Amino acid sequence: MAPHLSPGSSRDPHYEGELFRVHRARCGQAVQAVCEIWSHPRGWELRLTASDGEILRSETWSTRDESIAASDRWRASMVERGWT
Repeated sequence: MAPHLSPGSSRDPHYEGELFRVHRARCGQAVQAVCEIWSHPRGWELRLTASDGEILRSETWSTRDESIAASDRWRASMVERGWT
C-alpha cells in the first residue's frame, strides 16, 4: 500500500517512500529495481532505480492518484518482462 502523501512545499524534491521493488537475474547476478515516489512543487515524481544506482525511468505527474496508477502500470509491465 502506498504511503499517505502530500506535495512538498520546498524547491527540492522530497523522498516520500518506496512503492514497489522487483527482482530478476541478469548475467548470472541478482538485480533489483525500486520505484520511489518524491514530492515537489510540480507534483509527484516516480523514480525507478536499478540496484547499481542507474535511473531506469523518471516521470512526474500533477496528482498523487496519477502517480500511483502509473507505478501500478510500471510494475505490471516489468512483471510481464520477467521481473518478480
